[in-house]
Amino acid sequence: MRRPRYSHRCGPDGLLSVQTSASCMPAVLASGLQQAVYVLSALAPNAKHLSHVGFDVEAPLASPSATIIVWEAFVSGRAKNSSAEDPHVDGARVAVAEFQRRLAVGSMSSDIADTEVTSIAGPAVLVAGLSTDIELLTRPCIVVRAPDLPHR
Repeated sequence: MRRPRYSHRCGPDGLLSVQTSASCMPAVLASGLQQAVYVLSALAPNAKHLSHVGFDVEAPLASPSATIIVWEAFVSGRAKNSSAEDPHVDGARVAVAEFQRRLAVGSMSSDIADTEVTSIAGPAVLVAGLSTDIELLTRPCIVVRAPDLPHR
């Protein structure tokens, strides 16, 4: 059996390392999955008319049908604004702005190139009832790394 490679970021350099994986991976997995299921489950009752829920940015944008594109925001290091009122919300806003910027200029690609993943987003989509595509369990989603803040 092939062992999955994890592309979650936990270490000070933003990458998973042997030293940090034991301490952070269970917390990342548990809280990330729980939060994603909570948010996606709230969308599910209103999503019956959707034609597509998944990770592919290209196909849904070519279709006039309603879609949900699931992607991951990666905000760490110099991209975090620790002086913001709520640094987590601020980081999310920065990542969404970067996603929108890339979408507008047609430059949507993932900042994590690893194609062998064990997804947290995939099970969340399935548990929320938004898809029955079990390939989402191992399909990588787009990861948008928020740009570093300017030096102050």
